[in-house]
Amino acid sequence: MLRTRTLSAVLLLAGSLAAQASGLRVTPLRLDLSARQTTTQVELANLGPAGVPVQISAFAWTQENGRDVYTPTKDIFFAPPIVSVPANGKSLVRFRLRGAAPKTGERAYRVYFQEVAAPQAQAQTGMSFRLRFGVPVFVSASKPGGAKLGVEWSRESDALRLVLTNTGSAHLKIEGLELYPGDIDREKLGGEPVARTTHSSAGANYLLPGSRHDWAIPLAVAQALEQHVLLIRTDDYSGRVAQGATPRGWVWQEFPPAR
Repeated sequence: MLRTRTLSAVLLLAGSLAAQASGLRVTPLRLDLSARQTTTQVELANLGPAGVPVQISAFAWTQENGRDVYTPTKDIFFAPPIVSVPANGKSLVRFRLRGAAPKTGERAYRVYFQEVAAPQAQAQTGMSFRLRFGVPVFVSASKPGGAKLGVEWSRESDALRLVLTNTGSAHLKIEGLELYPGDIDREKLGGEPVARTTHSSAGANYLLPGSRHDWAIPLAVAQALEQHVLLIRTDDYSGRVAQGATPRGWVWQEFPPAR
């Protein structure tokens, strides 16, 4: 079975360059399906002066060693598979879950929208920018659960190394890690962090169930961690994802993190 590995940072860069050239917009940026909601749709808007043909493909999404792994799948049905988005117009693509939703444990997919470059454009310019944009699709379990974040850390000469794990049954998006002085006001959060990072070492942000990511925050050699606290920004607003979590999607970690 064909398996493709793609770094999120590379996709974001390529998508950014292509979006400037094509003017194609995808809404929404995330799809959620379940046993109760087995269908949904995506709107493609073309802001450019010429029609844009777009090809759609679906992949099952898992993670291995902190990296995203994509495998072609037929679990997600979509129609049409190729859509022509008119100039300054919009088109809809409809999606449907094939089969039953999982009883336990969320399933994850990505749907890709690939702009099909016009042959004459490549012949005239010698190059062609093609948008390839991935939208995450999450299928909730019949007995939905939540994410459960674990944090392990170690200090190296130039960085704080962290291993983030998700032992829950739903995904968790990590928006970024920020290091603050220990006396920071955790409600108002004024001032700039001492150090921060926005992507894992593999360039990923979503932490799927059963997965782990490695992160690194650059530090000055003389910085003492005991005088700082770590803020993990997430998309979980339950306040239950980990010890130190708040309903704002923030998770505060002391040094060493509480077990």
